[in-house]
Order: sequence, then structure tokens, then C-alpha cells
Amino acid sequence: MQHPPRYTGSARQKNDNIAPIRGRRSDDGDDGDDDNEIKKLTVHYPWDVSSSASANRLVQLAPSDSAYRTVADSWRAGGLDPSSIRKIERFQDDRKWQKFFLAREAIADQNGGNANEKWLWHGTTTDAVPKILGSSEGFDFRDAGSRVGARFGKGNYFAVEASYSKPYSQSSSGQVAQMFQVRVAVGEYTLGSQDLTKPPLLPGSNFLRYNAVTDSMQKPQMFVTFDFWQQYPMYIVTFQ
Repeated sequence: MQHPPRYTGSARQKNDNIAPIRGRRSDDGDDGDDDNEIKKLTVHYPWDVSSSASANRLVQLAPSDSAYRTVADSWRAGGLDPSSIRKIERFQDDRKWQKFFLAREAIADQNGGNANEKWLWHGTTTDAVPKILGSSEGFDFRDAGSRVGARFGKGNYFAVEASYSKPYSQSSSGQVAQMFQVRVAVGEYTLGSQDLTKPPLLPGSNFLRYNAVTDSMQKPQMFVTFDFWQQYPMYIVTFQ
């Protein structure tokens, strides 16, 4: 699957849906009223925001849709059979996307304009899916069950391949299961450990930290984040 393009925090992508939101406070050192000016940031949405109907809803993709095919291709590349897919839905929540957009920009600013965004997978129970979508925090590692474990830190776990997340996708009804495909701003990462509750400090820094941790620096199979808005649940795959 093609990963998101290198994110610079400022470049406008062709055919993006955009809208201004209130952003960071201007701090230019002047003593005038400009010190209190709030800068407007332009948010690029991956769906049409021209109608209020775009906000906070699940949109089922047709199998002929290019986005459906891209997700299905990633499913296959991750070792799973696309014929097991029953439906793919895109989660459209304007407010949650704004929070992810701003978090991604902050990570890009820290890393020379590169948020190192990846498409990753997250398996969970079917009962937990609506809770994640409806929660004010999105993915909240504080709600994770003991079966998930915390081998590389007490955070949100996302897998590189769908097959890795499949065992965690458990059906409450005993029939279909569900899995998230997630956009994650990984940023700069390092090796995780069980005692972590936040990423380690960067070498030589007293306050700047890595943005995420992983299970392997040579060939990562998973990434762990510790921020609520560092990821966005773009697609929900229902499968059998």
C-alpha cells in the first residue's frame, strides 16, 4: 500500500479539501496587540467538507472505490485474504481530524518537516470499536485490557501488517470481527521497553522526546504512541 506522502506541515496537496481553524498563538516578540493574535491554520481534509453531513459519520466504501481497493491491497500484503472482507468504512469526524492534523504538524515541526506518517493496523473487540470512535480521546491506552499487554510501553499499539493485529480483533457476537486501519504520525522513534509511560528523551535534550517507540529498530513490526491525537482511525474493516 502506498504510504502517505512526506508531510511538511505547509505544502498544499492537489484536490485537498481545506478549511481554516484557529491555531497557535503568534509570539513574535512585539509589544503591540499582535502578541495576542491567533494564527489561522489551513486544515486539509481527506473527505469533502463542503457539507455538514461530512462530519462524524461512517461512510461505507463500494468495492469499486479506489480507497476500498487500496485498503484491500494492504490487507492482502499483510498476509490476509481480501475475500474475508465484508465491508470497509471510512470514519469522517471533522473535529478529531483537526486534532490529528495539529498533532501531526507539531511532530513535523520537531523533525525538520517530516511527521513520518504511516498506515498501520489496530485490532480490538467489536464492542470497543464504537467506544473508540465516540470517545473524546479516540484511542485511549488507559482503557486497554490486560490481554493486550505492554511489552514496549503503556501506550497505543499499532501493527505494520494486518495479520499481526488479527488475533486482537475479537467478535463479541462470534460472527464478524473488525480492525482499524490508522494514519499514525510516528515521527522519530526508538526502541520501547515495558516501563515506559511516555517516549524517552532525545539524546542530549532535557525536554524534547521521541515521538513513538517500536519493537525493533531493524525491522519494526509495531509502533507504540503515547499521545491521544497522534493517530486517526481512517478505516474500519469488517471481516469474517
